[in-house]
Amino acid sequence: MAEAYARMWLDGPGQPSARVPAETRSRFLAMARGAFLRCTEYRFPELMTPEPGKRLREISCPTLAIDGELDYSESHRFAALFAREIPGASRITLAGSAHLPPLDQPAVFNRIVGDFLAERAERQE
Repeated sequence: MAEAYARMWLDGPGQPSARVPAETRSRFLAMARGAFLRCTEYRFPELMTPEPGKRLREISCPTLAIDGELDYSESHRFAALFAREIPGASRITLAGSAHLPPLDQPAVFNRIVGDFLAERAERQE
């Protein structure tokens, strides 16, 4: 199950498993196995009303939507929705990344988030 999960979310649709470094894959598999072992402890939350997607315009904090170029089309659709509906939000699609940019390309992801936060901090001064 963990391997299937890695192919889906870490590698990305139709991508080879060698696309990410072996160390990253190993870390992801350990994390996924641990999560699957705890599945019996998880309690699904009640559905939120009103639906969160209909309340995006209420978000007032700086928002950056990051999606991976190799991710599923649904993830691209949500990133575009967030960037369009959250006031002042921006979006970056990370080239060569799938669903998990912080694992897939940590240095690039950290730089993007760091730059975003630094820019917002400068505006506050």
